[in-house]
Amino acid sequence: MDSGLLRIERRPAGWLPDSERLDYQHFVEAVFTGPGAGLGAILRHHLPRATMRRWAREHGVNLAGLPRDLTARQWVAMYRAAA
Repeated sequence: MDSGLLRIERRPAGWLPDSERLDYQHFVEAVFTGPGAGLGAILRHHLPRATMRRWAREHGVNLAGLPRDLTARQWVAMYRAAA
């Protein structure tokens, strides 16, 4: 028999204020449905090239990767960079 245990703990505060939730959700949807193959091609519609490269370098993101490859922290940092 195989078994596992998953423990989930709520953070005391979110990474974004509630007032930004809708804008963040729209941004995530736009990135996931945006045209292009790879984050670099998708994000060119949302971030200036220099900002995109700096964000990727600072957060260890491969711009050839896909949106599904990003962590929650990387998403929040990308949203902030686009704002």
